[in-house]
Amino acid sequence: MVKVLFCGLGSIGQRHLRNLLRMQIEDLEILAYRARGRQITLRDDLSVEEGVNVEEKYNIRVFTSLGEALSEQPDFVFITNPMSLHTETLKAVLEKTTADIYVEKPLSHTTDDLALLSAKAKEKQVTVFVGFQNRFHPCIKKAKALIDSGRIGGIIAANIELGEYMPATRKYEDYRESCAVKKSLGGGVIIAQTHEIDYACLLFGKPKSVYAVGGKLSHLEIDVEDTASILMRCERGGKELPVHIHMDFLQNPTTRGCKIIGTHGKIEFDLIKPRLVCYDETGTAVIEDDFDGFVRNDMFIEALNTFFAICRGEAAPILDMDDGMTSLEVALAAKKSMETHENVRIGSHVR
Repeated sequence: MVKVLFCGLGSIGQRHLRNLLRMQIEDLEILAYRARGRQITLRDDLSVEEGVNVEEKYNIRVFTSLGEALSEQPDFVFITNPMSLHTETLKAVLEKTTADIYVEKPLSHTTDDLALLSAKAKEKQVTVFVGFQNRFHPCIKKAKALIDSGRIGGIIAANIELGEYMPATRKYEDYRESCAVKKSLGGGVIIAQTHEIDYACLLFGKPKSVYAVGGKLSHLEIDVEDTASILMRCERGGKELPVHIHMDFLQNPTTRGCKIIGTHGKIEFDLIKPRLVCYDETGTAVIEDDFDGFVRNDMFIEALNTFFAICRGEAAPILDMDDGMTSLEVALAAKKSMETHENVRIGSHVR
């Protein structure tokens, strides 16, 4: 019997559950710790299966106490509850089980206790995988390969943009109820959209400092920042590398892409279409790829397969707690910069 515990069954928890069931694991039992117990059932496109009870559909054994759920000694735990609950959930799982853990991004909304929990996971030889599935997007994978090969020479600048209209992204609920827009649950566009920070660190390295401007600039009924422009001061080849990230909860239709400028060309990609074009220094498009057949859920499936391969010792660890702490540290530094109107060195802030 393989026991898998879900701590939270909102949209992302249900996505992981659906993908897990597609793997057709023998003798699989699904457990869930649920605080709210909402019975909404979602499809991959986030549309609602009307009149369908999620617990009944997937034959889930439900617990209203985390302690009781963990006493079942699950083999794997998916932490898919609000980000403000990730740290305490991680702590409980590591204390009471030896389960391998898949925790949704961001790792938390604060760095408190994370270094100690990372050390404990390593001591217990427990895999902790952070769900930055965009690392498995074909545009990002191809861009990294092109950068690493030197295809566009030395990197001199990068511009990353993500804009999406928050009320339109939550088809299944009132956007004002999302943890992404509630200060009490660790929300705000910077923390909620750390995918862009994560892949920026993957492609260009951890920044030395950040400076950010923005805030709650719109009509949206939220109490967190909805707009942020972040300048990351990275370093590559002994030279400073400016990396700009713009993110907002306002643009409709959604914009999500990146431009990477090199000494001998540039790379542009769109994560939505998806499409990547690499230009040489004459402005000629030398590589074009539309990634035929790719659908968004493919990233989640690849992330899930990678998690289990790491657990089995068949793949080198990636996206562990150290990676999760890096992107969180940068995000918190950006939030501090926005509040103080000062440049913030990475590692100098406390939250």
